[in-house]
Amino acid sequence: MAAGRKPGIYAMYKGDELLAMGTIKEIAKEMGITVETVRYMTSPAHRKRCKGHNHREVFLVE
Repeated sequence: MAAGRKPGIYAMYKGDELLAMGTIKEIAKEMGITVETVRYMTSPAHRKRCKGHNHREVFLVE
């Protein structure tokens, strides 16, 4: 595993709706997007950019 990456279970939400749950790879496959996109959705930059909008966000659960 690369340095700085947290292993674990993540959850993807759009607003209050749970879209997917699992590892980053599982979420990417289920949603039809790249692993890099899912990783970006976990970043503070993505949260800041989407603040106040109803965009998809990914949070670490475990």
